[in-house]
Amino acid sequence: MADEVGEPVMVPAAEEERPLRFSGRPAVDPADPELDGLARSLDTHSSFAVNVHSLTPDRYTCTLEVDGRKLASVTFGVRSDPDAG
Repeated sequence: MADEVGEPVMVPAAEEERPLRFSGRPAVDPADPELDGLARSLDTHSSFAVNVHSLTPDRYTCTLEVDGRKLASVTFGVRSDPDAG
C-alpha cells in the first residue's frame, strides 16, 4: 500500500516500522473430489477486506501483485481520523 506520493505506508512492527503489506498463497487442489469438471475450468473471482485502523487522512493506493506482476490497483481516500473524536 502506498500513500498519495507513492511512498510505502509504514506501520509499527516488533522492532521498527515496516511497509504495510499483505501476502498469501491461495490454492485450489484440482484433484479435490468435491470439485466437479465445471468448477475445475471456471475463472475464479475473489475479494477480500482489510481493516486498517492506523491510516491518517490522505489518498492511498493498494496494488495487487502476483509473481511480481501488477494485476490491479485501487486508489481511495481517508477523509477524517476516527480517533480524533
